[in-house]
Amino acid sequence: MAEARKKNPVIGGILSALFPGVGQLYNEDYGKAVILIAVTITTISVLVYSLLTTVPMFLTARPLNLQSLQPGPVTALVSTTLILIALWFYGVIDAITCAQRLSAKPGGTPPEAVAEKESKGIKALGTVLVITGVIILLFQFGVGWGYLLHYGGPGLLVLAGLYLLLQGTGVLKKFRPPQKKG
Repeated sequence: MAEARKKNPVIGGILSALFPGVGQLYNEDYGKAVILIAVTITTISVLVYSLLTTVPMFLTARPLNLQSLQPGPVTALVSTTLILIALWFYGVIDAITCAQRLSAKPGGTPPEAVAEKESKGIKALGTVLVITGVIILLFQFGVGWGYLLHYGGPGLLVLAGLYLLLQGTGVLKKFRPPQKKG
C-alpha cells in the first residue's frame, strides 16, 4: 500500500504566497496549479497593459482633469488588481487547506471538513471572478458607474432576497444531489 502524501501547510502557503499555483505544485495538485499559474500570468499581463495605457494619462504636462479620464483603462486597472489580489489569497488558502487535508492525522480534523472549506474557497473565488468580469464587460459596452450604482444595488437586493426565499422554502434542496451518508 502506498504511503500517504504528508505535506506541510506552512510550506504550501509560503510557496503559494510567492506565486499562486506553486503551493499547489508542492501539494501535487497539478491541474489546479496549471490553471492558477495560467490565470495569474494572464492577469499580470492585463495589469501591465492597463498600467501602460493608464500611466501616460497622469504624466501629461497639463493639469489632471478627472472628468477627462477614460473609464475603460482605469476600470481595467482596478479590476485586474482586485482579481490578482483574489487569486493570491485563494492560492495561499487553497495550498494550506489542501496540505492540511493531505497530512490529516487520524482523529484530527476530518478530511471532509477541510474539503468543505476548500469548496467554499473555490466558490468565493468564482464569485469574485464572475462579478469582476461582468463589471468589465459592462464598462466595455459603455455602461457607467452611475447606471451600475443606480440599478445594481437594488438588483443585488432582489437576487439575495430570492435566494433566501428559495432556500427557506426548500426549493433549492430539490436541485442538489443527495448527500452520501456514512
